Amino acid sequence: MKNVVIAWCNTNEKDFENFVPLKFVGERNLKLSFSNDINILFFNGFNNLSQQYKSDLQNLGYSLFDVSDLYNFFDKKYSELNRFGNYEKKCFLRWPVLEKFFQNEQVIHYDGDIIFNEDPLVIAKKLKGKTFVLQGCPAFTCISNIDWFSQYNEELNLFVKDIENYSDKAWRDRFGWEITFKTRWAGSRFRKIITSDQDFISHLIHSEKIIQDKIEDILLALNDYICFENPLFVHSYDENFSYKYIRENGIDYFSYKREDAKNYFIKKRVLFWHMQSCFNFYLSKAIFRKKFLSFLPMGKLKFNLAAKGLEDFVNKKAGKFLNHNSRLNVYKYFFEKHDFSGVFNKRIWWKEGIFD
Repeated sequence: MKNVVIAWCNTNEKDFENFVPLKFVGERNLKLSFSNDINILFFNGFNNLSQQYKSDLQNLGYSLFDVSDLYNFFDKKYSELNRFGNYEKKCFLRWPVLEKFFQNEQVIHYDGDIIFNEDPLVIAKKLKGKTFVLQGCPAFTCISNIDWFSQYNEELNLFVKDIENYSDKAWRDRFGWEITFKTRWAGSRFRKIITSDQDFISHLIHSEKIIQDKIEDILLALNDYICFENPLFVHSYDENFSYKYIRENGIDYFSYKREDAKNYFIKKRVLFWHMQSCFNFYLSKAIFRKKFLSFLPMGKLKFNLAAKGLEDFVNKKAGKFLNHNSRLNVYKYFFEKHDFSGVFNKRIWWKEGIFD
């Protein structure tokens, strides 16, 4: 299977690495003896990167491709998606680009904000033959059955023909999403108008219009791992908490006690860390606390998706000057200088009962 990350660079490599730290991840992978056999497809801005930066990425093992011409073809074809903005449009179009570029090859797609806790080659081997989107989030998508692409494209063509009516019908078909959230990993959506490829794919999985392998088969293939698309909601898919967090030789684990076996503990490796914006911001609040507010009894690190609390406000303002909330700085703090033990514990974690 081909490992792939979709990327684009609107300004320069410094901004790019701060937001999508591919070099940092590649260097960390090598330190852990992981492979960097990953294809990086640039939708635009490939020429904004210096030759030195490109060479650094290639020397780490990445394969870099400028696919701007291919992307531009679909960009023009699906101009109706312009209403959702540049970012969301690129996300919608990554799937037809992947199909066209890899010409019927099997792929595992990773978002650029994923930190590996297992070798990508090992992950690919364990998931050979599987086709699924992890918990409704396209950040980790395994496509072995290439019919997945044609199903996506067929529905995308229907969607762009009449976005309002397609979305209205999808909203009416949403009944029972609380069940398929777990039974099919269909995820969830709360906007009447489908606005992102995550909304779109969630609908397709829920309505069985796109291939999604049985969750039991996927969990069996990944039996030695804890898997979650968003670390903030690890409790949504696995109910073996409370967990004890451990890092050993650079690798992160969760352990938990089996309720049906006295004093019997199970330790599972975290498959990867999806450092999406809300989780990254949450961690940056912990950094700000540690560096500047350690003298105060702060208590639990609160979380809300809107990030409108007082601490969130202060953290945003401070980030403009300190840049502590950039992904690269968060990565360095938690993967080079420290681990997650200062956050993954019952005293700090936002939700009660998840960590010891």
